[in-house]
Amino acid sequence: MDATRNNKKMFNTALKDLELNYNEPVDKRYFYYLKFILGSLYIWKLLSRNFSNFGEWPVSVISGYPIDIYPPDYMLITAVPILYDLVTFHFIHFFVPWPQGGTLELVQIAAVLSALLFIFSSEKHTRLCAIIFFILVSYLWGFVFRLGQDIDAVFLLQGCLLMFAVTPLTEVKKYYKNIRFLVFVIFVLYYFTSGFNKVIDLSYAEWAKYDLVEINISKAQASLTEGYMWSPLLPIPNGILSEFLNIFGALLTYLVHLIAPLLLFSRSTYKILFYWIFYSLFHFMTIFVGIMFSMNFLAWMMLLPIYKLPRIFK
Repeated sequence: MDATRNNKKMFNTALKDLELNYNEPVDKRYFYYLKFILGSLYIWKLLSRNFSNFGEWPVSVISGYPIDIYPPDYMLITAVPILYDLVTFHFIHFFVPWPQGGTLELVQIAAVLSALLFIFSSEKHTRLCAIIFFILVSYLWGFVFRLGQDIDAVFLLQGCLLMFAVTPLTEVKKYYKNIRFLVFVIFVLYYFTSGFNKVIDLSYAEWAKYDLVEINISKAQASLTEGYMWSPLLPIPNGILSEFLNIFGALLTYLVHLIAPLLLFSRSTYKILFYWIFYSLFHFMTIFVGIMFSMNFLAWMMLLPIYKLPRIFK
């Protein structure tokens, strides 16, 4: 009986914390701040790539599917024919030819303009702008994923944008709270599924075995001698610290991924800052093994509770 009572008490406490987090006093400042960060990061990504290049590829290549490149697992459930065409809006090419470079360039320009409209749109028009914006970027990055490039580059942004596209405008304050909470959910799902993927892919013994220092040396040498992507050399000599990183670096990361749902049960600014600092350090460390998560450094700014700051103008 005591165990049942304690479990019920813990469950009720968790529900209360979840409700308190949802009911944070989000205001207009945060709403437009969130849109500004999300839209600006997308503009950065859009201006960092020439999508017209895909129009020069053979149709037999750009009409392939990610499932043809990556081994099947639960993370690639949408990477199969028909379903992938639906989520990327490439199903239109069942009826019209695949695009040429000029067409893709126009779509890219339209996506940048839609990002600006999304940033500055009112609450009334935000959802419509988000839907148009979502369709355009889904279509463009669909080609990126078809070719197996940057498979993880915009998943976090795409999820957040989808929340704007599917959330209807209700009473304004409730609308702000819905958007903020759903963005938190996207962040939690993004990192939790990454950790859960390790549970599926690796044995528990392998959680504490990641040769970070050795991989870094190999990547750094390859960048110098074979022209691979630049990877800086870790300023850590072989020794106790390198062994610590090899054993606990990946293990700690996987564990923090798995406890990411705790973000939903806390209103603490310090906890958000802890996660941001931890993941910023994690994303920074991946540079040393040839993986760039530069966008994710800034994406965490979307969660900062600026609505808690004092108002300068009343």
